[in-house]
Order: sequence, then C-alpha cells, then structure tokens
Amino acid sequence: MVKNKLYSLGGDTMSGLIGFLQYRKDPERAWKAYSFASFTKMEGYEFVYFTPRHINLEDKTINGKMYENGEWVERTTRLPDVIYYEPGNMNKEMYEKVYQLKQLVPFTSNPIGGKANLYRKLKNSKYFAEYIIPYEIVHNTVEILDFMNKHGKTVLKPVWGQQGRNIMFIHQEQGHYVVETNGKQSLYFKDEFIDLMNLTINKENYVIQKYILCKTKEGNCFDFRLHTQKNEHGKWITLAAVPRVAQKGSIVTNMSLGGLTGISFYFLMREYGDEAFNIERLLDRFGISLSQYLEEANGKSYDELGIDIGVDENKKIWIYEVNWKPGEPPFESNNIDIIKNTVKYAIYLAKQNKQTL
Repeated sequence: MVKNKLYSLGGDTMSGLIGFLQYRKDPERAWKAYSFASFTKMEGYEFVYFTPRHINLEDKTINGKMYENGEWVERTTRLPDVIYYEPGNMNKEMYEKVYQLKQLVPFTSNPIGGKANLYRKLKNSKYFAEYIIPYEIVHNTVEILDFMNKHGKTVLKPVWGQQGRNIMFIHQEQGHYVVETNGKQSLYFKDEFIDLMNLTINKENYVIQKYILCKTKEGNCFDFRLHTQKNEHGKWITLAAVPRVAQKGSIVTNMSLGGLTGISFYFLMREYGDEAFNIERLLDRFGISLSQYLEEANGKSYDELGIDIGVDENKKIWIYEVNWKPGEPPFESNNIDIIKNTVKYAIYLAKQNKQTL
C-alpha cells in the first residue's frame, strides 16, 4: 500500500475531481467504484473514493483512495468538485459528517423520502394523481381490517422498505387470512391475524394499498422497473424499462426474492404484439415525466430513480413506488450505461457549479 501524502491534481489534462462517497472502507466491495474511476479518467477528471471517516472538515481535505497503476492507493486530496453518494450502514456521527460536507460540495442526488411522502406528492399532482393506487397510512389494525373489507386483496408495505423486503400480500380465503411475505405464504385465523398485524405495525410505519392485478398471458404476475437517469446535459432519460415476472403461483416480482426478468423489447412483443412499440414509448415518456415532477415537487435534484409500476389489463399504469438508489441492474450492458451517464452528469454538475461561483 502506497503511503498517504498530499495529492495535487495533475497537469493541464485533469480539470477537476469527482468524489465517490460510500460506507464501505474497501472500494473493491463497491461494485461501481472501479468502473466509475475508469470512466472519470476517460473524461479528463480525477476520481477519489472515500467514506465519512475519511472526511477532514477542519482543513477541507479527503483522505481517500485513488486508482493508480492497477491498485487503489491512499491519497489526501482537496474537497471534490462534486460527489456521488451511496448511503448505507452508517452511525449518527457519520451521517452528520455527510450533512456538513453537503453544505460545502454539491452532491449528484438526494434522498426521495418514504412512501408516505411520495404518495402525498403524487396526490397533489393534477396529472399523476390518477396513477396512485388507493392507499392509507396505517395507524392501527382496525384500519387494516376496514381497508381489506373495502378493497379486498391488499399490500402492506414498510414506509422505509427496500428491495421488496417485509412486504405483505394479504387476502381472505375460506375463513382464513392468507399472508405472503418474502415469497412464503401462511394462513391465520382472525385472532392470529390481528396479533400479527399488531406486532408488525408496532415495529415500524406501514402503508396499505389495494392490490392491482397485472398478469402476463401465461398468468404470471409482473411489473416494470423504469430506470431513469440524468445525462451529460442534465436532462432525464429512461435508460431501461425492465419487466419483472413472478414465478408461477407467486405474486412476488422482486428479483432479490425470486422474481425473474427478461429483455424489455421481447417481453413487450410477446405481451402486446403490434402495440409493443407504443407501450415502449409510453413507459419511456412516463419515466421521464414522473422524474421531472418529483424533482419539482420535492425541491431536490436527483441523478437516477428506480420507478416500479404495474400495467393492468386495460393498459393503465399504476405507480407502486420510487427508489432513489435503484441498485445493480439485471444486465451487464446496463451497468456500463448507468455508470457512464452517472459520471457524465457528475461532470455536468461540476461545470455548472464552477460557473455559479
């Protein structure tokens, strides 16, 4: 390991410094870091990887790592011109450092907030309100029972949930309450179900939604993940509309819980035939429009969003949820495009920031 020393950005060819802030100490464990460093240098910028513990606010330096001659080496640099941030397993002190750094350096993105905030913003929109699935913020078990009596099959989601974890699909069947969680199905009598709901909602905040049926011609439940990004001009694009299909007999489409995926175009052709091209354009425009609206409604900027939607038998779109850090895509080709767009947008932000100083 090369010893830490003050690093000066090199020569006239390097016009700036892009930072990558993560909670993992080792950049080898961050799947984007190596590609991020490569694309950044190809664009004529330097790259530094660091964690909150490597931020020195007193002298405004970063004790991070840079990729040189085939290895990650420790370097002390000035503060970056712009920072790409991936939150994770951090304590209060680390989050406080990130917050303070954010006052000094522009970040490429911001948290979008929980599901309750998302649904409120959509409800206030004249255009997007019609795409909201009927929902309620859960305060007690009586509200869950009343909602089920009104809407039938329902979905119970943690307000701050990720990757489909702890989502409950609930319906009544032959005197029992059927609950499917993380791909596993269980039956409960009413008293048992009430005890389960009391225990569940006492742990964290939940939202309950009507279940919207979206099935393929073969009868498999499915949804779409629209992955939107900013490009080198700061404009939104829909990078991909990835179909996610539940296994036979399941209603869980999330890939981390057993869902399957495929190439968007072939899926659309199989399901919609001659209308495939129009559906593809509709999903593309919808992803861009919703991303633009959420920025305006929240008064915050984002660099990428993962928008989960359903398309019912009438080809109507329903918004399930929106994630501000969509995670690793299912196809390797998408990885390259995602990182390229991310780097180019970061450089766009860096240039914009210099113009306003």
